[in-house]
Amino acid sequence: KRKMQPAPGFPPGWSFAFCRSSEEDDGLDAHFFAPGFISMRDLKIFSPEQNHFESLDFALIRAAVPPGQIEQAKKAFLTFVGAHVPRHEPNHPLIGRKLKFEWLDLGFRKKQLDASVISSTRLDTGDFSSSLVKIKLDEVGRRHIQKRRNPLGRQIPQEKEIEETTAYGGVSLYLQKRGKRDDLVATHHGHITKWLVPEETFMEERGTSNWRKGVRLMMELKGFLLTFSVKQSTVQNAGLGAFVSCLPVANRSQPSLFLDSGELIDVGIYSPLQRSDVKTAPVFAMKNFVLDLFPEEYSFNDEDQRFQLDITNDITGLCHEKAQERIPMYVNECGTSQSSNIQALYDVEGHVHYLLGFMDKQFELEANGSEIELFVDYGAMYEPVRIRKGYSRLDPSEIEERKKQLTLSNIEYLESAALDLSSKDLETFVALFRGNLSQFLREASKSAKDRLLAIAILCRHRLNFLLRRTDVSSELAKELRGTLLSISILISSVLDDKKNMKFKMLELDGKHEELMRECLLELLVSLETPLEDIESLLKKILGNSNAAL
Repeated sequence: KRKMQPAPGFPPGWSFAFCRSSEEDDGLDAHFFAPGFISMRDLKIFSPEQNHFESLDFALIRAAVPPGQIEQAKKAFLTFVGAHVPRHEPNHPLIGRKLKFEWLDLGFRKKQLDASVISSTRLDTGDFSSSLVKIKLDEVGRRHIQKRRNPLGRQIPQEKEIEETTAYGGVSLYLQKRGKRDDLVATHHGHITKWLVPEETFMEERGTSNWRKGVRLMMELKGFLLTFSVKQSTVQNAGLGAFVSCLPVANRSQPSLFLDSGELIDVGIYSPLQRSDVKTAPVFAMKNFVLDLFPEEYSFNDEDQRFQLDITNDITGLCHEKAQERIPMYVNECGTSQSSNIQALYDVEGHVHYLLGFMDKQFELEANGSEIELFVDYGAMYEPVRIRKGYSRLDPSEIEERKKQLTLSNIEYLESAALDLSSKDLETFVALFRGNLSQFLREASKSAKDRLLAIAILCRHRLNFLLRRTDVSSELAKELRGTLLSISILISSVLDDKKNMKFKMLELDGKHEELMRECLLELLVSLETPLEDIESLLKKILGNSNAAL
């Protein structure tokens, strides 16, 4: 149960709670941690309107704390909850150094951008210690990329924080391009993450003979030709997988391609691949719930924690066509006894890339044409998916408890739809399904239709709540009424498809709260939710409604 407390560092009315204990390690997960945003598992920060946030930084921004006071407010909050406070490192050896970044864009063309290190912050959490390095990006190069070579409209900030390992790799690349060597990099004993961009890259077109053989991508690097293909995975019941083979180019006689520890070959962008792949976190959560949690199997957190990167379509929750044309989508997860030879990292623009190589040891790829399968590690936060699919990494004693928590997470999805969504999120969510509703009703599972109906009814409840708090003559009220009309049409269409006469009559008679009760009860019982939790949810939602009246 939530134990609400006033949030130190925040304006009056803001509160926080640790909503559910976790059995997992509280260390940062490199796969999901967005540099610059401090987040603690199970922490929720609540606004006076009871909207909740999981990012301390974003909550402070939404609380309108002045920019000059955010660091002080953050320190007050972290100190109060007993968390480790980041400390500045004014004498870090990278400060003042130049970096270079290179990466592949959507069309596999090389992009590059210079930067300089302006500060460093260290975070010590018991056995775990790391530095985040703040860099300032070259203004001319930044503007050029955003204006001329930016099909997805991704904004590159003037300054951003990156991992220390990436900063060392950027310094190393900057010196390499100028034919220089530097003792600072040469004598650095920690890990270095260095992106390698191929000299030539060729993406196979759909329908060619190579495509039919499974070949998707070829790259030339360091005198070797790498061929990436898609075929049946070596992992039982995993479906398709991604593979790579290597051959020497021209007269090269080396038996293998070697990459040093931390040298990583850019295999291309995983996500986003189109503008619609970037969704606000609440909208993605609603879509994920409706589509039986399939989308979360392929999603990544954006560096900006307000958003989620989603490469699935809006009908089945499986990967859309653009994703299916690229190698990264087919990379399966490694087992507990394997090392991941693919690393997932953000480029300067905020795209997630898949990169070939090891972070902590040398990588060897024999140049004889034989194939190896590619694997990636999705990290600790992917555990709910593993549990549902039957290959959890947890001890058997923990799995049953986590399954109970997953059942309760259904309550959280529904509660968020009724109490948390903003007017813009509601508008976006309705548009997402109304645009493809006929196809959705033809192709979606019964479970997905029932989930959509429940979410839509709760969204209507939220819209009515917002309307009661809005000036009837305002532009916002006009937008809310438009969204309300759209969602009422959506509900009516789903009810027609469902062919449940009782539900249909409740809708026609305007008994929306009774319809909501019946719909939620039917859905949550089918999801094996304890009755006391269903009752608690209904009381919370209807209590919110009564308070608004």
